[in-house]
Amino acid sequence: MTTVIYGPSGFSVNDLPPGAQENWVLWGFSWGDVVEITAHPFYLTGGQDRKLAVLNIESEAAPDGSRRIFFTVKNTGISDLNYGVFTSWIRS
Repeated sequence: MTTVIYGPSGFSVNDLPPGAQENWVLWGFSWGDVVEITAHPFYLTGGQDRKLAVLNIESEAAPDGSRRIFFTVKNTGISDLNYGVFTSWIRS
């Protein structure tokens, strides 16, 4: 039976300035899972549009079979921002 797992995976605790980036690690998935990662800026009134990119996605398999995904979130906009990282994966 196919299972969809989704939800927030973490939140930025620092104001991320334009051009800055933060590195993240995701685990808890299995070989063959289809994994999706997005980063959402928090909505704030006033100021400019806020934009993020998810970059440098790398998948790792450890000798014990555990798996991790490394990725970077970069502020590609012109305003400082805080954000949340959301993930989903499909397991069958």
